Amino acid sequence: MITRRVALLLAFLPAAAGAQVRPSASGGVFLTTRLISFDSVVYQQTGMLAGGAASARLSRFTLEVAGVFGTMSGDSTTEEQVRSTSLRLLVGLAPWLDVGAALEGRVFTSDVATASWRLMGVTVRATPPLGGSGLQGLVEVAMYPSTAVGAGSTIKTALQAMVGARLVTRGPFAAQVGYRFERYDFEAAAANAARLEQFSGVVASIGLRFGR
Repeated sequence: MITRRVALLLAFLPAAAGAQVRPSASGGVFLTTRLISFDSVVYQQTGMLAGGAASARLSRFTLEVAGVFGTMSGDSTTEEQVRSTSLRLLVGLAPWLDVGAALEGRVFTSDVATASWRLMGVTVRATPPLGGSGLQGLVEVAMYPSTAVGAGSTIKTALQAMVGARLVTRGPFAAQVGYRFERYDFEAAAANAARLEQFSGVVASIGLRFGR
């Protein structure tokens, strides 16, 4: 479980004397399309995932916790409830560049079955300034070489990427919008055929920054 690793990740945060903790919080939506391809058949689901995130920055280190939930349905597939929780520990290499570790847990629940994914990997985020008005570019990529999936399945490739823009005002408000793409390649198992799953769509959020 991701929550069991929070204490371990916190141990890496420096107790820097005089450093100010800068918290922030945001809420947003992911208007997504999910494609599931196996046995030469492609199924499609659509839905809206909504949720929020909270983060705390101390010196060059940032700890982020996020969660979304929603319902996806379509194309003769069973309606599913989707819940996702993620945790990231980032280190700032430059004012516009962060790298770090990423953990995510995802649960799919339907009338037929419940499936869970656990992903562990690395992430990089770039927010280069676009002029002097607080507008920034946004590029984020995460790779998860360590995965665990129920029912004996194995994910051999797990990739998440987002491109977009964010606006950071002089006050406490911030907003961002982007396009998100996710790809998961499942290997064939004894009782499961190989399959490909993709999530894609528009992500938008607004937030508040504190302790500035």
